[in-house]
Amino acid sequence: MRDDLRVASGKEMSFLGWTLEMELQLRQCLSL
Repeated sequence: MRDDLRVASGKEMSFLGWTLEMELQLRQCLSL
């Protein structure tokens, strides 16, 4: 619930953090 509120209140920051997490996950998948 709080995560949704964060996205609604600050899409830019949430989007930035989301992209960073996705990038890390992609790097791990590629490294494996």
